Amino acid sequence: MLTNEQITSIIAKVQSTCGNHTPISIVYSARKPKRIAEASDGGVITIFCYVWDVLTDEQQHNTIVHEACHILALKMFGWSAWGHTPDWKRLMALCGCPTKTRYTTPLSIDQAQKISPYVLQCKCGASIILGKIQYGRFQRGNLYRCGRCKATLEK
Repeated sequence: MLTNEQITSIIAKVQSTCGNHTPISIVYSARKPKRIAEASDGGVITIFCYVWDVLTDEQQHNTIVHEACHILALKMFGWSAWGHTPDWKRLMALCGCPTKTRYTTPLSIDQAQKISPYVLQCKCGASIILGKIQYGRFQRGNLYRCGRCKATLEK
C-alpha cells in the first residue's frame, strides 16, 4: 500500500508533468460508495478506505493520477473540462496512464470479494460489484451488462 509520502510524490510529479501546481490534498473516508476515490473542485482527493486497502500499488498509483488530472483539468481548462473530457484525457496521456474513463483500475475477483459479497464475474474477466438490491434483482432475472465488454452477465 502506498504511503502518504508516496502519494504526495505522485501528485507532485503529476503537477510538474502538467505544468500546473494547484494545491491538491488527500482525505481518507470510511464511506462506502461504489468507487475508489473522487476529486472535488476544491482540490481535494477523497480516498475510500474500504476499497483502497485491497488495491495493488500500481492500481493506487493510477487512481491518484486519475483524480489529480481531474482537478488539474478543471483548474487549467475550466468547467468544460470536468469529467472524462478530451482535455482530461490529454493530461492522463501526458502522465503515462490509461485514458479509459472506466476500469482504469480493474479489480480481480479476489479483490472485489473482499469489498462486497455481491460480485459477478464476466467472461472477459471483469469483476462487477453490485449493491444488495441490484444483486437480488439479478438473482430474480434482471439483466445486467458488463461495463467493459457490454456482454450480458450470466448466473
